[in-house]
Amino acid sequence: MRVVVEVFSGRPNPTFTLDDAAAIQRMREAFTRLPAEALEAPEAAGFSRLGYRGVVIENPHGVAGIPRYVQVLDGLVLVRDEPEGGPRYLRDAASLEKSCLTLADERGLIQELIAAGLVPDPAAM
Repeated sequence: MRVVVEVFSGRPNPTFTLDDAAAIQRMREAFTRLPAEALEAPEAAGFSRLGYRGVVIENPHGVAGIPRYVQVLDGLVLVRDEPEGGPRYLRDAASLEKSCLTLADERGLIQELIAAGLVPDPAAM
């Protein structure tokens, strides 16, 4: 599974692989805490704005219990799980964005971006 902090346009984004069994299990548990009911598609979700666009979780191998594509930003979760299905929007009731940013911070990937105000500080979320 790959986690990408979406912040740049034109240069590589901070990215890490989530392959630790315990971390994957925590991620799976977080997905079980998301609400089942989808929200109306938010008009100004910011998923395509310039600058920080949240965190993307890519699950190309289909790890059970985790959608294939997830983007989390400002309390919203965009899920694209099946190619023929459209996107679903859920509330980030499981603090996925904070969890992923914390993992990126622990790996030393975003400290400078936090200091520059380009990425939210997970400690302040």
